[in-house]
Amino acid sequence: MKWFTGSINDAVATSKSRKAVFVVFVAGQNEASLEVAKVIDSSEISTRLEQDDFVSVKLDSDSESYNFFSQIYKVVPVPSLFFIGTNGAPMEIVADDMTVSNLQMKIDSVLNRVEKAKNTSNDFIKAEQDSTVGNIPGPSTAVVSTSQNNLSTKTVTTLSDTNASSKLQEQDKIERARKLIELQRQQKAEEEKEEEKRRELERRKSGRDVQIARQKQQELEIAIALEERAKEKAQEFAAKERVRQQIAQDKLERKQREQALQKQANQQQSQEKTKNDVPIVADGMTRIQFRLPSGNSHLGKFESTTTLRELRTYVTTNIELPFKRFTMSTSFPRRDLSAEDDSKTLTDLELVPTAVVLIIPLKNTTSIVTSSQGVGFLSRLMWAVFTPVISVYAYLSSYFTGAPVGDSNRPQDNQDEGSSSNSQNRDQSFGNLRRTNSTAGGNIHRLHSGSDNDNDENNTWNGNSTQQM
Repeated sequence: MKWFTGSINDAVATSKSRKAVFVVFVAGQNEASLEVAKVIDSSEISTRLEQDDFVSVKLDSDSESYNFFSQIYKVVPVPSLFFIGTNGAPMEIVADDMTVSNLQMKIDSVLNRVEKAKNTSNDFIKAEQDSTVGNIPGPSTAVVSTSQNNLSTKTVTTLSDTNASSKLQEQDKIERARKLIELQRQQKAEEEKEEEKRRELERRKSGRDVQIARQKQQELEIAIALEERAKEKAQEFAAKERVRQQIAQDKLERKQREQALQKQANQQQSQEKTKNDVPIVADGMTRIQFRLPSGNSHLGKFESTTTLRELRTYVTTNIELPFKRFTMSTSFPRRDLSAEDDSKTLTDLELVPTAVVLIIPLKNTTSIVTSSQGVGFLSRLMWAVFTPVISVYAYLSSYFTGAPVGDSNRPQDNQDEGSSSNSQNRDQSFGNLRRTNSTAGGNIHRLHSGSDNDNDENNTWNGNSTQQM
């Protein structure tokens, strides 16, 4: 099938100029459209539609021309075949039962209707022309009527008048014909003008429709672009949120791993500490080193449940001390082990598994007080007499031996002090008298006395005159 190759407007103009039927085939992408196209492409149908009586065009259902065509003709089935007359009205619409025989019948029907319309128009024009010519009488008829009515001598004059009137009638007829032709020309010009206006309106309408379609297409593209942008933003936000969640999860996992490693390290340290501690106290024994003021030491092994009282008893019975009364304390941290702690075990005193205990001598203040109670007036008098001598002796002794001068070098200003103070000063003075032997070792001097029973004479002194505890 050979379709019209120009535009729709050109096809419409061609059909009107040729006074041919405008044929429009609306096709789609479905199977029915393909079947109808095969029927139209058959030789029986295509040869007839390619004649000069038809101007055939094909419209696709997804084209702009189809949209414009559907706006003019509201109901446009797909597929369908329109036969449109010169006045723009559909003469025949075929939408179903498109077989070769049916289309041939439709084409014949359309051609018959077109032929009848042409014949009717020609008959009407001929009748108008005949009626115009019939109203003008012929010259012979005028002569006969004149001869019958006027048989007078004025026949020649009447004939001449009749000839003149006939000439006037012919001129009138010619004038009327000219006017009729002019009128027809004007009508045709007006029709062409109206047709031109209609074409212009259709062209403008088509342009507006195309512009509206383009605007809608642009709006649709903008909406699609905005939707795509919104989707991209949503995806980007979701990706960032996943990254943040992943970072938070990684931080949490790293923190958990660090805590687990720290816990494991603490457990290992505690286990190692337990392993290191277990062999020492596995037998339940505690090793304690006793240190004496002389620098000697003694190592003892005890049960962890041994009390401090038992520890004192062990010191008294197993260690030879140059003094009877003593107290015990730890070296580091420095803590005195008093009588209140005698009932506590070594574990309670934190002396397990090993510890160092210092043995420190105590002064026998009780004996001093007891001896001072029997001193009377005579003894105080003797003490007042011998005190200057003893002071001089103590000074000389300290000068040659390097020992510090004690309280005996001070003058006794107050003779009315209590018996306890007098007895202490007396004991110190006699102690200075008894310090006749000394042993020097470096800058440390150790003083010896003749009696080992006096606890006040068993202390050691360094070169700075401070007692070593």
